[in-house]
Amino acid sequence: MLMVAGSLVTPLLVPYHFLVVMPSLARLPKPLQLLCWALSWMPLSANWFGPIGWRFGNIFSIVLWLCLWQSRASRPSLLPNPNANYPDHQPDQ
Repeated sequence: MLMVAGSLVTPLLVPYHFLVVMPSLARLPKPLQLLCWALSWMPLSANWFGPIGWRFGNIFSIVLWLCLWQSRASRPSLLPNPNANYPDHQPDQ
């Protein structure tokens, strides 16, 4: 998710910014993979829309980050629950 955010914030510093985030598509369901892959080609729309078309490439970064965030939020945490060892433990009030 950090690389996707970096590709949105500083796309001109890393010219291959979409290439390094493509492995993250494997974490998404197939329909979202295809959507994000298609959106990664949006900078080519600069051929038809002019310079504003380059900004359409940011749509890919935003959608990919949101999809990864949503899929991560729906997964259970891998970190252990510190209160799991103490079933009688009452939280402080």
